[in-house]
Parts: sequence; structure tokens; C-alpha cells
Amino acid sequence: MRSLGLHAGLMAHETVASVLAEVREIPGSPVFRTRRAAGTLADEYSLVTARRAENLDELTDPVPLERISVGPVHDAWLVLGLHKRAIYELITRTGLTAAADVIAATHVASSTGHDVLAALARDGLITRGRGTVAPGPRSLDDVADRHNLHAQRAIRLGEVKQQRAEWRTWLEIRFGMVTDPTTDTESSTVPAAPWDSDHTLNELIWAAQLAAGPPEPPYPGLDDPPDPDTLALELLHDQLGAVLLV
Repeated sequence: MRSLGLHAGLMAHETVASVLAEVREIPGSPVFRTRRAAGTLADEYSLVTARRAENLDELTDPVPLERISVGPVHDAWLVLGLHKRAIYELITRTGLTAAADVIAATHVASSTGHDVLAALARDGLITRGRGTVAPGPRSLDDVADRHNLHAQRAIRLGEVKQQRAEWRTWLEIRFGMVTDPTTDTESSTVPAAPWDSDHTLNELIWAAQLAAGPPEPPYPGLDDPPDPDTLALELLHDQLGAVLLV
């Protein structure tokens, strides 16, 4: 998700994850998950031919190849808004010059399309005439430079590398591949009991205690039973060799 976020105009990876989770469940979706995430392996997706939701045996209407592009999304769309990208690329890549044709090709409302065209013109990315549009004097690189998006990309990339390293370390600790560096490794001053270093003896002691059941506590007298804390300490001392540290 983080890689997709970096290549989708610096989109937050949480947004990418939520969009993919929603789109892949739509009947006839062109996005298909081929592998579920496991360990350091992320979800894996593939593009497939889209089908009509109302009739999954029927393919959707074909789209002209010049309108299709699979590649990284320019960082400039982080500040411009991804909803403007389709209209801009129709103007700059397909050669459409009629504003009405551009709006119709993107399947948006006429008012929405004209608002996007006006916004792109204000940023200098397109020029507008009487019902016509054309590429403008400014480029997406100019927008990225103006907003210092190159530095923001470098920061995001550093954060992603750090998060990946932390995730890998957590997995290695979780599955016992490395020692947890946060674990206190200082030697204890409390003397170890014999069964602490002898696994077989430890198992025999526990098996015998489980078979015999809890022992009867040594009361000093029926009329003078010890308090619960004293009784617990005596039980721990007799059965486990516990030592009270003062």
C-alpha cells in the first residue's frame, strides 16, 4: 500500500488501502487481488478486464487505447486534486480540443467539468477558447517545483523505509528470529532454583504437583489461622522454593 501511495501522487497509504478494499468488491471490478498479505509480503493485485455489474458475462464497452495509461501519478496532483487528472490528460494526451467532448469523455456532469477546466486554466495547465481547450504554458513539473513536492516525496520515502524496517524487525522478533532489543538482559541477583536450568526436572515437579493436587497448608492452630498473605507466601516457599526479598 505504501508503494502504491508513493506512485499515486503521494496519496496516503490508508486511502489506497480503503479504495482497493472497496473497488475489488464491486461486481465486475477491473481490480483483482491475487495474493493476501502475509508477513512481509503485501497484498498483490492485478488488472483484469472489467465486466458489467448487471451482467457479469458481458464485458464493458472498450475504451480507446490512447485514453489508457498505466504508470505513476504525478506528485502535482496532490495539490491540484486527483479528480482533475482525467480531464487534463484527455487534453494533453489525446488531442481533444472541444470542451464538450472532453467533458463527455470523462462522464462527469457538465457543471463539474467546466469547474475543472476553469481550475486547470487558472493554474496555467490549459488554455481556453470559445468552446475549445488546449495544453497551457505550465507543466505538472512547474506545479511540483512551486510547492516543493520533491522534498515532500523524499520525506515520505524516508518514512516508508523506516516503517518497513520496523515492521520487518517486529516480525523477526515475533517469530523468534532475533532477540528483542528492548528485553532486559541484565543478570538477576536472585539465585536460580535447580529446576530453572533443568527442563526435565521442572516438568517432573509440575506433573507431581498436578497429580497430588494442592497441599494442605500448615496452620499454626485451628483457632489461629494465618492471614491470606502469609499463607500464600508459605505455599510459594514450600512448593516452589520462593524467596522473600526485602
